[in-house]
Amino acid sequence: MNLTADAGLPGAVGSTKLAVTKLSKRGLCSMQYLPEGTCMSLVTQAQCDHIVDDLNNRPRKRLGFNTPADLYEPVRNFVCEA
Repeated sequence: MNLTADAGLPGAVGSTKLAVTKLSKRGLCSMQYLPEGTCMSLVTQAQCDHIVDDLNNRPRKRLGFNTPADLYEPVRNFVCEA
């Protein structure tokens, strides 16, 4: 799951917080970033951005020890030629 959000896109900031909420409910970030039972309404956007940044810049064995951010960057900068 790639959590990169572009703040210039409509709904991107809210979708970042939604992604962190989903990860928290699945237990993927609750132990490391948020105490169990944390009310997401009390988590700031800055805290969500920090979690997203950490997760997107963590090397993954499944990705050949690349980070999701490394692999997403070429797609993000892709320019479609007509």
